[in-house]
Amino acid sequence: MTEKGAPVTWSSLPRKDQLFLLFMIRFSEPVVRMSISAYIYYQLQSLDPSLSSAEIITQSAYLQTAYTVAQCISSLLWGAVSDSPRGGRKLVVLISLFGSFVSCSLFGFITSFKQAVLLRVFEGITNGTVAMVRTMVSEVVQEKKYQARAFALLPIATRIAIILSPLVAGWTVQLETSGEDHSFFNNHPYALPALLNAGFLLLLLIGSFLFLEETSKSIRGRFDPGLALSRKLLAIFSLWSSTKPNTSQYQPITDDEDGEEMGLMKEVTDDEESSGSKTPGVPAESEKKAVRLPTSRMFTKNMVLMLLASVIYEFHLNSASVAMPSMLVDPVSSIEAERSRSLPFRFGGGAGFAPRSLAWYSTVFGIVGIPMQIFVYPYLAQRLGSIKLWRRFYLGFPLLYFLYPFG
Repeated sequence: MTEKGAPVTWSSLPRKDQLFLLFMIRFSEPVVRMSISAYIYYQLQSLDPSLSSAEIITQSAYLQTAYTVAQCISSLLWGAVSDSPRGGRKLVVLISLFGSFVSCSLFGFITSFKQAVLLRVFEGITNGTVAMVRTMVSEVVQEKKYQARAFALLPIATRIAIILSPLVAGWTVQLETSGEDHSFFNNHPYALPALLNAGFLLLLLIGSFLFLEETSKSIRGRFDPGLALSRKLLAIFSLWSSTKPNTSQYQPITDDEDGEEMGLMKEVTDDEESSGSKTPGVPAESEKKAVRLPTSRMFTKNMVLMLLASVIYEFHLNSASVAMPSMLVDPVSSIEAERSRSLPFRFGGGAGFAPRSLAWYSTVFGIVGIPMQIFVYPYLAQRLGSIKLWRRFYLGFPLLYFLYPFG
């Protein structure tokens, strides 16, 4: 822990073990999304080769809409479960990872567009990782001086997912299949990237069950079977790995020293017991019932404005996440289509990227953003504050969206 007034560094962040798990959980959501976006155009085309390019892009937009709407509807439920004494943050995270695991395992084997929609709806309903990770980071890192760097880990996780996931998907999907080859992946050319994502999610699900700690104050001290099992496994592993005999020389403790230490411990214990004893007529802190405030108290002016800003942000960001990859994979327009276009609002065709080309584009995009999140954002956040920094960077989106089709 850094001294008061000392500069905050990445190495000074508290609870690095929990932050690492939350980083990986946040990493898992864009991994699935970016992997699917690398080949979804060609997968939908393989389901119905008669579809036009515009119809395929429309279907890919429907898939994203189905996922987002399902996630929006279920978010209120998962928020209530995370605050419930019978639920908790960790339970929501585990359910979300399990839902993503099931959806990814099956997505590579779909045979119709309806199946794709059902799987995306199922994943959206069960997925609450984004909100839970943000909440848990704020509860793990409560000191304000560490929060800028702690929250910067979340977009860094997204950037790394943007780099790695499309590359893996682009190089594992098999667009050109041989009719003579009847192997498993030749019959299911989109199964391998989906199964790789599912395997990663399964490992993360097991790791979160064993090592992720509950952060909700109301149930933080509740028995956790996952943590209890991990302690037993670590104890067994430590006993198994300690093959060398301990050659350290120990000094025997004299009776006087032992008595002095035990006496000190006894005094402290007695003080703690006396201070923790109940005062007649005064209920213990643990016995006080939490006052449940009405939901309307939450909607202050700042909260409403923040929600409105988040709606606008998510609206244009999700629109761009569908429109930009679709434009890149859309086949190059014909000469006739080029003649009928009317700039700057009417275009014909796209860039005609294959999955591997789209993967390299996404990789470059992610690499450029990582130094910004590691070095530039924490510095500017401490200098300007989060709200001023957010306002200034937000001005870049309109210019970016206007110039992107001409790139």
